[in-house]
Amino acid sequence: ARKFSSSIAILGAELLESRRVEERLASMKTLESSHAEALARVEDEKEAAIQDLGNKLDDIVEKSLGAMGEQLKRTTSEKDEMAKEAISLSAVLDSAKDECLALAKRLEEDKLTYDKEKEAISLKLSAKETIEAELRTEQE
Repeated sequence: ARKFSSSIAILGAELLESRRVEERLASMKTLESSHAEALARVEDEKEAAIQDLGNKLDDIVEKSLGAMGEQLKRTTSEKDEMAKEAISLSAVLDSAKDECLALAKRLEEDKLTYDKEKEAISLKLSAKETIEAELRTEQE
Protein backbone atom coordinates (compact mmCIF):
# COMPACT_ATOMS: atom_id res chain seq x y z
CA ALA A 1 0.00 0.00 0.00
CA ARG A 2 2.86 2.35 0.67
CA LYS A 3 4.25 1.74 -2.75
CA PHE A 4 0.85 2.33 -4.20
CA SER A 5 0.41 5.52 -2.19
CA SER A 6 3.84 6.65 -3.13
CA SER A 7 3.19 5.81 -6.80
CA ILE A 8 -0.09 7.76 -6.69
CA ALA A 9 1.73 10.69 -5.07
CA ILE A 10 4.42 10.55 -7.75
CA LEU A 11 1.79 10.31 -10.47
CA GLY A 12 -0.10 13.22 -8.91
CA ALA A 13 3.08 15.30 -8.77
CA GLU A 14 3.90 14.40 -12.36
CA LEU A 15 0.32 15.24 -13.42
CA LEU A 16 0.56 18.57 -11.63
CA GLU A 17 3.93 19.24 -13.26
CA SER A 18 2.49 18.18 -16.62
CA ARG A 19 -0.39 20.66 -16.19
CA ARG A 20 2.07 23.44 -15.30
CA VAL A 21 4.09 22.60 -18.41
CA GLU A 22 0.90 22.64 -20.51
CA GLU A 23 -0.08 26.01 -19.00
CA ARG A 24 3.38 27.41 -19.73
CA LEU A 25 3.20 25.98 -23.23
CA ALA A 26 -0.24 27.55 -23.78
CA SER A 27 1.07 30.83 -22.38
CA MET A 28 4.07 30.63 -24.71
CA LYS A 29 1.79 29.88 -27.67
CA THR A 30 -0.34 32.92 -26.79
CA LEU A 31 2.80 35.03 -26.45
CA GLU A 32 4.12 33.64 -29.76
CA SER A 33 0.79 34.44 -31.42
CA SER A 34 0.91 37.99 -30.00
CA HIS A 35 4.47 38.40 -31.27
CA ALA A 36 3.46 37.08 -34.70
CA GLU A 37 0.54 39.55 -34.83
CA ALA A 38 2.82 42.40 -33.73
CA LEU A 39 5.41 41.37 -36.33
CA ALA A 40 2.70 41.25 -39.02
CA ARG A 41 1.53 44.76 -38.00
CA VAL A 42 5.11 46.03 -38.13
CA GLU A 43 5.56 44.46 -41.58
CA ASP A 44 2.30 46.05 -42.77
CA GLU A 45 3.33 49.43 -41.38
CA LYS A 46 6.76 49.04 -42.99
CA GLU A 47 5.17 48.22 -46.37
CA ALA A 48 2.77 51.17 -46.00
CA ALA A 49 5.68 53.49 -45.10
CA ILE A 50 7.69 52.23 -48.10
CA GLN A 51 4.67 52.73 -50.36
CA ASP A 52 4.10 56.23 -48.94
CA LEU A 53 7.75 57.15 -49.45
CA GLY A 54 7.60 55.76 -53.00
CA ASN A 55 4.50 57.84 -53.72
CA LYS A 56 6.13 60.96 -52.27
CA LEU A 57 9.26 60.32 -54.32
CA ASP A 58 7.13 59.84 -57.45
CA ASP A 59 5.37 63.15 -56.71
CA ILE A 60 8.69 64.94 -56.21
CA VAL A 61 10.12 63.48 -59.42
CA GLU A 62 6.94 64.29 -61.35
CA LYS A 63 6.91 67.89 -60.07
CA SER A 64 10.62 68.28 -60.78
CA LEU A 65 10.24 66.90 -64.29
CA GLY A 66 7.21 69.14 -64.82
CA ALA A 67 9.16 72.19 -63.69
CA MET A 68 12.10 71.20 -65.87
CA GLY A 69 9.72 70.72 -68.81
CA GLU A 70 8.22 74.17 -68.27
CA GLN A 71 11.70 75.69 -68.04
CA LEU A 72 12.66 73.90 -71.25
CA LYS A 73 9.54 75.25 -72.98
CA ARG A 74 10.36 78.79 -71.80
CA THR A 75 13.99 78.44 -72.87
CA THR A 76 12.96 77.05 -76.26
CA SER A 77 10.42 79.85 -76.69
CA GLU A 78 13.05 82.45 -75.76
CA LYS A 79 15.49 80.84 -78.20
CA ASP A 80 12.88 80.92 -80.95
CA GLU A 81 12.15 84.59 -80.22
CA MET A 82 15.87 85.39 -80.32
CA ALA A 83 16.20 83.51 -83.63
CA LYS A 84 13.28 85.50 -85.10
CA GLU A 85 14.83 88.72 -83.84
CA ALA A 86 18.21 87.76 -85.31
CA ILE A 87 16.57 87.03 -88.69
CA SER A 88 14.75 90.37 -88.53
CA LEU A 89 17.97 92.20 -87.63
CA SER A 90 19.79 90.40 -90.43
CA ALA A 91 17.14 91.58 -92.90
CA VAL A 92 17.47 95.15 -91.57
CA LEU A 93 21.27 94.96 -91.89
CA ASP A 94 21.00 93.56 -95.42
CA SER A 95 18.65 96.39 -96.37
CA ALA A 96 20.97 98.99 -94.81
CA LYS A 97 23.91 97.42 -96.67
CA ASP A 98 22.00 97.62 -99.96
CA GLU A 99 21.16 101.28 -99.26
CA CYS A 100 24.81 102.01 -98.45
CA LEU A 101 25.94 100.34 -101.70
CA ALA A 102 23.32 102.32 -103.68
CA LEU A 103 24.45 105.57 -101.99
CA ALA A 104 28.10 104.76 -102.71
CA LYS A 105 27.26 104.13 -106.38
CA ARG A 106 25.26 107.35 -106.58
CA LEU A 107 28.09 109.24 -104.87
CA GLU A 108 30.55 107.84 -107.42
CA GLU A 109 28.23 108.86 -110.27
CA ASP A 110 27.79 112.33 -108.73
CA LYS A 111 31.59 112.64 -108.41
CA LEU A 112 32.05 111.74 -112.08
CA THR A 113 29.37 114.26 -113.05
CA TYR A 114 31.02 116.88 -110.84
CA ASP A 115 34.44 116.16 -112.36
CA LYS A 116 33.00 116.48 -115.90
CA GLU A 117 31.19 119.71 -115.03
CA LYS A 118 34.32 121.07 -113.37
CA GLU A 119 36.37 120.25 -116.44
CA ALA A 120 33.73 121.87 -118.70
CA ILE A 121 33.71 125.02 -116.53
CA SER A 122 37.49 125.04 -116.54
CA LEU A 123 37.50 124.81 -120.35
CA LYS A 124 34.89 127.60 -120.63
CA LEU A 125 36.89 129.75 -118.21
CA SER A 126 40.05 129.11 -120.20
CA ALA A 127 38.22 129.94 -123.46
CA LYS A 128 36.82 133.12 -121.89
CA GLU A 129 40.29 134.17 -120.77
CA THR A 130 41.63 133.45 -124.23
CA ILE A 131 38.84 135.51 -125.84
CA GLU A 132 39.35 138.34 -123.38
CA ALA A 133 43.07 138.28 -124.08
CA GLU A 134 42.41 138.37 -127.82
CA LEU A 135 39.92 141.23 -127.38
CA ARG A 136 42.44 143.22 -125.42
CA THR A 137 45.07 142.55 -128.01
CA GLU A 138 42.72 143.75 -130.75
CA GLN A 139 41.74 146.79 -128.80
CA GLU A 140 45.30 147.78 -128.26
